[in-house]
Amino acid sequence: MNKALYPGSFDPITVGHLDIITRASKIFDEIIVVIMINPHKNYYFNQDDRIKMIQDSIVQLDNVKVIIGSGLSVDVAVLHHCNSMIRGIRNNNDFDNEMILNHYNKALNNQIETVFMITDPKYSFISSSGVKDILKNNKSIKEFVPKAAFDLIEKLNK
Repeated sequence: MNKALYPGSFDPITVGHLDIITRASKIFDEIIVVIMINPHKNYYFNQDDRIKMIQDSIVQLDNVKVIIGSGLSVDVAVLHHCNSMIRGIRNNNDFDNEMILNHYNKALNNQIETVFMITDPKYSFISSSGVKDILKNNKSIKEFVPKAAFDLIEKLNK
């Protein structure tokens, strides 16, 4: 089985993330979206809300599931019998950072392949950090997150 892990914080999921997940679901037999938990990071949304945002955004994708993970992504990939990890690339900075992570992951486990997916140009400026900044300043994030995520965020902010 051709199974891939798509790790990230997804705080919140963006339309760029959803585009990568949707495109990857056509390439791989199964995709596991893993919300990685870093105990040293402060999240805007709790993990249950992030799971719901993603699950509600991917209901049409039968071969995608969402889990919580911690530690190193490459270890989570092994634990869930994934042979690949998906990484989205928006720009040169992403590429440089992801290349370094790829080298570490290869040194730790050379059986896991990293697949870089270039974001659709219309999403190349969107980041979860940018979305949170807009949200914190009481502006609409409707065009930057999937509808299901937007609906939940609106509900949480009431």
